[in-house]
Amino acid sequence: MRKKGFAFILDVFISVFIVFSILKIANFYISPNIDSGGIDVNMLNKAFDTVKLLEINDIIVGDLSSLDVETVKVEINKLLPDNYGMYINVTKHQVVPQTFEVSSENIGIPQDKNSVYGNKYYFVDYESNFIKIYEVEYFIWQK
Repeated sequence: MRKKGFAFILDVFISVFIVFSILKIANFYISPNIDSGGIDVNMLNKAFDTVKLLEINDIIVGDLSSLDVETVKVEINKLLPDNYGMYINVTKHQVVPQTFEVSSENIGIPQDKNSVYGNKYYFVDYESNFIKIYEVEYFIWQK
């Protein structure tokens, strides 16, 4: 009877080892390797969170022609950590499209940085029975 218990425990250890080995191998092949030129997901998340907060706080919503570049730049610098730079291009799609561009620095998108990540984000604003579609293209880099 003692040998059945030992065989059962040994069987459990072997099965757990096999399952964890399969999960480790699957994780190796599925997850991106950042060191080999993959995308820095944390940096993109910081950029998306910044754009989302600018939208929620109505900083980049409304009449884009009345936005002040310096005000938006101050808000971006408040939301981003000090060692990051960001460029945002907002387009409001309507009969006559409006565009607004701002960079956290005065250089636009730097050409000398190795890792500049960007993405697009769309949101809708329901304004007095009209639907306004905004397209936000953003880029983030480490200073």
